[in-house]
Amino acid sequence: MSNNINILIASREKKLIDPVEKILKSNGYCNVETELISLDDGHSIYEPEHVPDVLILSVDDHWQEELTKTAENRGTEPPALVVLSVNPEADMLKMAIRVGADDVLNIPVNDTELINVINRLESSKLKKGTSKKSRVVTFM
Repeated sequence: MSNNINILIASREKKLIDPVEKILKSNGYCNVETELISLDDGHSIYEPEHVPDVLILSVDDHWQEELTKTAENRGTEPPALVVLSVNPEADMLKMAIRVGADDVLNIPVNDTELINVINRLESSKLKKGTSKKSRVVTFM
């Protein structure tokens, strides 16, 4: 893969996304920016002019709010969505599917599984054109 996609990793806790960032960097997805935000401050996960190709959203006990806010901010051409969860339960999986998740992965994230998902999503995006940047966002 050419690793020419814009990936945004979002979570309320940086410690939940550090391993994902490390996996992506070690596999060539390396231009990473960090932005600390909260779902409560009215800030969109991403700005409309900088919509990522792939949004990796790490959810916690507030998964309903996190998935709802994500769905509200996805726009007309939403990015691919990968949801990460420590303990995905059936209701969370259903809601992730309803908001358009392309995949749901367990935390701790399996390196091979994550890269396979990203490669699959990248292949899909390459057919439409891509960008070349990754960014990390942490919710507080």
